[in-house]
Amino acid sequence: VFDFDDSCYKWFISDIAIVVFYRIWFDHKNEEKIDFIHTHFMEGYNEVHYLEDFWFERFDEFLKLRRLVMSLVMHRSFDMENPPEFVSKFFDLHLETTMNDRPMTAINYLKYNKKSS
Repeated sequence: VFDFDDSCYKWFISDIAIVVFYRIWFDHKNEEKIDFIHTHFMEGYNEVHYLEDFWFERFDEFLKLRRLVMSLVMHRSFDMENPPEFVSKFFDLHLETTMNDRPMTAINYLKYNKKSS
């Protein structure tokens, strides 16, 4: 599922990062889940389009971009003095790592970039 609210001209890797982000944002330390999602998503993606390794070496930067965008959206959309539970949970999970420029996961995303046969 892709939210067309995110449709715009940008890098293909950003589209992949957005999909992965929304599947892992509340479970970003579950490497087994991330591996399952990314393996199967990239199998399908690589049947149609292949990205150079260069892009996957920067994958964490695009996950960070998504975290920053979501932070702005939440600040714009909710009363931050009394935020909904999912907003508080989001900031509890991501604020410190985002502000300290740490990756969202410890995964090497380059391993998922394989040309389809």
